[in-house]
Order: sequence, then C-alpha cells, then structure tokens
Amino acid sequence: MYIRKATLEDDFDMIASLYLQTWQATYRNILPKSTLESLSIRNWNARLKKQYQGILLSFTDNNVLMGVISLGPARKSEDSGYVEIYSIYVLPKYQAQHVGSNLIKTAINQLKGNTNIVIYALSQNTNATRFYTNQGFHLSKTFSESILGTQIRMNRFINNP
Repeated sequence: MYIRKATLEDDFDMIASLYLQTWQATYRNILPKSTLESLSIRNWNARLKKQYQGILLSFTDNNVLMGVISLGPARKSEDSGYVEIYSIYVLPKYQAQHVGSNLIKTAINQLKGNTNIVIYALSQNTNATRFYTNQGFHLSKTFSESILGTQIRMNRFINNP
C-alpha cells in the first residue's frame, strides 16, 4: 500500500468513482434512495477539483485506488483556527484494513504543526463515529443540517477537546 497526493490532470475520474461507490454503500440506509441515485461522477468531479491540493490517495501495491482523504481550511466560522477533514472514504472491500487510519496519519503528518482538526460526519453513520473515536477524535456536538435536501443529524468531532 502507498499514499500520494492527487493530481489535477490524472486522478479525478477515479476519485469521483470512489466517492460515488462509497456514498451509495455507506448512506444507503441513511439518505433517500432517490438522492443517492441522483449522484454521478460528473457531480463529484466539479466539487473535488476545487479542493484538489488537499487530497491524498491510498493505493494497493497493484495501483488500485482504495481510499481518499480531503482536507483544508475549516469551512465554518466556529472552526476558525482548525483544519477540516472534509471527507475520508474507503471502498467497502478495503475497510477495516488500516487504509483510513493510514490516510489520517499521513494527512496529520503533512499539517506541519497545525494540530487542531475538525471532522463532520452523519450521526447515523456509526462506523464513522467509531472510526473517528478510535483515531483519537472526540464528539464535541450534534446538530441538524440539510444534506442534499434531506434534514439529517450531524456529529462534530475534534482532536483537541
């Protein structure tokens, strides 16, 4: 397994495909079926290209993409001074194989001293809650938010309570 930065020229179709697959698997019992069916690789490409400088990719030794982490400046004013992990997704068949934890460790090592990190996750995503807690993050609050037109409960995790 190896991890590298994403490149704008080469990586975005495969990243978008990974996002699409993981969203459809992870949120199938959380978000409406119609919402998940409306997603496409094209939708993800447009979003991802705006934040490509903060994307790391994890590959198998045979160059198969297993996971992705995206991070950058926090988007909410309450998180001023934090780096936000916007997303971390690992294809279902590679989950529970340290892909996600290796992506987080690599991302944190690249922050060069900025240790205030915030992550948002859907409250119903119990696997994410367990994963972030195991990585040393603490639940700081729960709130409601609209995700693609669906009202959903969100958890805010921070690494420095």
